[in-house]
Amino acid sequence: DANGNYVHQSTTPLADLQPGAKATVERVMDESNLLDFLSVIDIKLNDEVLAVDNSNGGITLRVSRTGKVVMVKSEFAQGIFITSPEIIAANK
Repeated sequence: DANGNYVHQSTTPLADLQPGAKATVERVMDESNLLDFLSVIDIKLNDEVLAVDNSNGGITLRVSRTGKVVMVKSEFAQGIFITSPEIIAANK
């Protein structure tokens, strides 16, 4: 910001989330296909997600806000960035 303070942005892709782990969607790449996909499956910034499975070319998530279980292809999961208490602790 104008005072020289740096706000950390997550660089951890959703694709790295392991089954059983929770995280918050912090930011996404500005790519039309990805944004359209997220709109269709109803994932928004700041949504908390739980990884159910991470295999077979994608990650299966439960979205806390909607209760829906959705599948995100690996190529899209690389463009969705997450944060969690564990990630924040690791970056300190």
